[in-house]
Amino acid sequence: MFCRPRTHGRAATPQPLRRHPPTRHLARTPGSLQAMLAPAVREQAQAVIATLQLQIVTRLQAEHTRAKVLNLETRTRLSHFLQAVFSGDYTAAGEVLGRFRSACTWTGASDKSVPIYTSCFATLLTQACRPDKRMPTMLDLTALVAAAERLPRRVGLAAQSPHPTRIRCLVVLVLLRKLAATPPANRIAHVNLVAYIRGLAAQFALSAEDVLAQLRALGPGLFAQFNQVFRRNERGPGPADEVHVALRNALDALRDDERSLSFDALCTFLERHSFDAAGFSPRPTAKYYEIFDSLSGQARADFLDAYLSYNHKKQLLVEDASQNVYRAVSSLRRMVGFTALHKAWIAAWLQAANGHVQRLVTSRADLEKFAFVFSYLSVEHVTSLCLTHMLSATVLAPHAKALHLASRIAWSLRKELGQADKVVFSPKNQDLVFGADHALELACSLIKILIQSCSLPESSAITSQLDELWAGRVFQFGVAHGEADMPKLWRLGTVKIHPVVAEHFRINQELFQTGEYRLPMIHPPKPWKSPRDGGFLSIRLPLVKSSEPMTSDAYMEQAHQTGQLTSVYLSVNALGACAWTINGFTLASFNALWDRPNIRALLPSLAPRLQENLPQPSRNAFPDDHSYQQALAKWKHVELENRKKSQDAQSLRIYYGMVKRLANSLATNGEIIYLPHNMDFRGRVYPAVSLLSHQNEDLVRSLLMFWEAKPLGPDGYNWLVYHLANLYNKKKMTMAELKEFVEQHKNPIRESAANPLAEDAWWVRADTPWQVLALCNELDKIWGYSGDISTFKSRIPVHQDGSCNGLQHYSALGADKEAARAVNILPDEKMQDVYTTVLGLVESRVEKDRNSAKELDQDLAREAKKVLSRKLIKQTVMTTVYGVTPYGATRQVQKQIADIAQTGSAISIPESKQLMLAKFISHHTLESISNLFAGAKLIQHWLVDNCARCIQAFDKKDYPRDENIDFFGGKHYRPMMWTSLSGFPVIQMYRKRQIRELVTPLQRLCLNDDTQLAPIDELRLKNGIAPNFIHSIDAIHLLMTCLGAKAENITFASVHDSFWTHAGEVGVLSRVIREEFARLHSSNIIENLRQDVKHINRNSHQLVWANRKHDERFVTDLVDLRKTYESTHKKLESASVG
Repeated sequence: MFCRPRTHGRAATPQPLRRHPPTRHLARTPGSLQAMLAPAVREQAQAVIATLQLQIVTRLQAEHTRAKVLNLETRTRLSHFLQAVFSGDYTAAGEVLGRFRSACTWTGASDKSVPIYTSCFATLLTQACRPDKRMPTMLDLTALVAAAERLPRRVGLAAQSPHPTRIRCLVVLVLLRKLAATPPANRIAHVNLVAYIRGLAAQFALSAEDVLAQLRALGPGLFAQFNQVFRRNERGPGPADEVHVALRNALDALRDDERSLSFDALCTFLERHSFDAAGFSPRPTAKYYEIFDSLSGQARADFLDAYLSYNHKKQLLVEDASQNVYRAVSSLRRMVGFTALHKAWIAAWLQAANGHVQRLVTSRADLEKFAFVFSYLSVEHVTSLCLTHMLSATVLAPHAKALHLASRIAWSLRKELGQADKVVFSPKNQDLVFGADHALELACSLIKILIQSCSLPESSAITSQLDELWAGRVFQFGVAHGEADMPKLWRLGTVKIHPVVAEHFRINQELFQTGEYRLPMIHPPKPWKSPRDGGFLSIRLPLVKSSEPMTSDAYMEQAHQTGQLTSVYLSVNALGACAWTINGFTLASFNALWDRPNIRALLPSLAPRLQENLPQPSRNAFPDDHSYQQALAKWKHVELENRKKSQDAQSLRIYYGMVKRLANSLATNGEIIYLPHNMDFRGRVYPAVSLLSHQNEDLVRSLLMFWEAKPLGPDGYNWLVYHLANLYNKKKMTMAELKEFVEQHKNPIRESAANPLAEDAWWVRADTPWQVLALCNELDKIWGYSGDISTFKSRIPVHQDGSCNGLQHYSALGADKEAARAVNILPDEKMQDVYTTVLGLVESRVEKDRNSAKELDQDLAREAKKVLSRKLIKQTVMTTVYGVTPYGATRQVQKQIADIAQTGSAISIPESKQLMLAKFISHHTLESISNLFAGAKLIQHWLVDNCARCIQAFDKKDYPRDENIDFFGGKHYRPMMWTSLSGFPVIQMYRKRQIRELVTPLQRLCLNDDTQLAPIDELRLKNGIAPNFIHSIDAIHLLMTCLGAKAENITFASVHDSFWTHAGEVGVLSRVIREEFARLHSSNIIENLRQDVKHINRNSHQLVWANRKHDERFVTDLVDLRKTYESTHKKLESASVG
């Protein structure tokens, strides 16, 4: 696919191919290879990657300490304060505030005393400003003014502390509210109060602008009073936006009695409440994208402006609602699939749990600190929310992990509190008032209460199945073995549901749609301007998603400060700006097939092929215990596998049901769709949505098409033909052969478009049937088009895929001519297919084994001949360059063999032989790749060797000052890091993270503590360096191509190494892909890496071993050298050299 870049050197030598000035750049201008505007300088880039882990965690520890409240007495006092604020009891709130003030004046007071006091004081004043809260009495006002006058000295000590000014401005706003409530007839009181407020503002040294800033932020409608006091003429906010109010009311009307919103209700809101385009089109049923196509010039711009303005208001509401989607089980009337019996059970469970919670909140100190939660949310609301999450998590799965379940409930509670009071539980206050740990603790308490409260009904069919294990309970807490990446002796806390109860509730689909969702946007994403500011309009999305978000954010913030993320922002913004819409034709076919048996042939995973199993064996049927235990173990294994397949199939059906519902809601009016993007730590970009993106599987991809239709032009039709044939299964043919294939199948293609539901439709047999169906419909419309085909406007994306992209980069890095030809780096008459090439090598090796002296090899070779195919080995070939292990390759091949059996193929491979056969085939595949791409292996080894040297080096700056360096203990703290061509810092933050404990009534939770220094995981770093380095290069090529496409003003979307555009623009994009690939590999990729690791390790030392007897002179010289460095000599003089 790619043309040959200008390279030189031997294949095994990973040397730079061309030298350029030491800058990192991405962008280009049309037809040139110019550097981007404002390129990032190497020294700036290296300043970021040279940052020590110790520096990062020290900063994180300070931030964490400031935001955390540990003391139980303080937590309880804070709860009492918030309860008083909620009820408008200013006297009680003032008393608690006085205690917080006293804590600020104590000698040796905690660093947290000031933020607690200032946050509580500001919260109280903010509530007192609100028109829906009780007006403070004169006595209350006097106390508030007095408290503002005598703020503790420590409150204003921090440099440029905003606290005193903010608090005193809020006091003035409370007095303005009092002024607004003073009757105009009482002129003396009115005049006196105005004078008093002016004098107080002067005393506090507050400017009118200070007060105005707070007034605009809170918007309490006090502008008339502000103008009177400060002699200004400021305009207050206009009347509430009618559109926004109407949309908000429409969304609220879809909520249930507990104010919860189901996924279906959210989709209903998207579907029913849409922009009125009557002024732009005479056709009431016209889709928005059709209206857009029918307009031009200023009319088109006006339509898009009005449409997106409306969608902006709607998008904000959708984002807020989508973060906490669930249908509360207490809302029984609208729960589809629930019978009267189920409703009676739930009512009994909730009644018991409500009473339990109410008793414990007032009687137990560990729950009293959360009493304020039940001031803002009713007990009934909280228990219903918790029960909904517990049922959602346990009904389909064998068990729910207690920590994951508690985390989901905690997230939901925090969102509900934020909705209940946006001031008290604002993002600034929430960590202090109701932090993540506190929310987890409350969630665990609620889970335990519900486990204890929910009992099985005595008079039902379930009672006959009770046993001692369940003891009449609906839920059960237990433990399970830890996951693969956990220490062997660790156990996970789990929550299970009674299996019979699970069967009863399995029918309810809405129950399993509970969670947090990021839906496709109906408004352009917010442009990225910093690592935490971009993407969604209101949802906080990190630029770089990471398992250690705080650490990642710290590095990215430094990169942002140096300006080296400029090109990254440009690229990610351009990807997010691509507008999509729903393909109504494929969606209609999906809708029609959903409840038909045909869907199973198209989505085999929805109807898994279960193994036949005999009834559970009985001991009496076996002569001895050994044979009985063997039969029982086999039966259990088959039962477990069948149950897992059934559960996976039901989960998939729920997923596709949600995709279908969301797609229908967006398709009704032809909504415009945007997909905000972010990145992983290597720089690879992904759509940041939960459902419905072009990076999903075949079916979901077929549901998406570009919003804007563009003419095919002279070559667009040929590219659509090329695309259909490739997606069908005719890869690597010439264009003439592809056109002939489509011409030969013209009738089946048109029949597929006319009747996609036919039992044996042609499109169903394709490798990617759903995308083929979309193209069948497109070609059918083209063939029926009466005008010049070049003027036909198409929305269907056409893909250009890399030929095993990782190997393309390796061949270019090493200037490996043979490898480059195999992966289409070099020009050729016919495209090469590396997978077919490797398959040929594997078949040759297998054929030799058929004549082997070993009977086992002969047998495996015969079985391998049955299943060997391009598809079987493709994944292993693709992932070889990304570090796939022999075990991983075996699992990949085994899955393909199992899929062959799953689809009902005539080929029969016994399950007992599948693993051995997969190991046999994967071994030959890996050996064939190693022979064909020997140069790539050498580069991989070079990367691993240098990574090992870097991460095992010693630098005293990596260690805390009070820690003695153990040169033989193997602890290192510096990860492998480098800066990519874009300026993006690639941080392999693989650490053996420290654990902290959180004690809860349910269990002792072990949580990762990213604020603690942790040694790196050397094995993961060495295993990851080669694939991560290639991924980072792959990501750069994508971003460069994206900016190149933007410069050419063509549509661009991508799925890693698959680049998409309109059919009429494929030729331009193809040129850009090749130019950017050549430009990328003509830069100093390896030299940049070498310079980066040299810079990072410039003060590091390598530990080497010397033999005293054999290397006496060297040892003597070394000891003499150490003496010249006194500090080093003192530390090392006790270390012996072996």
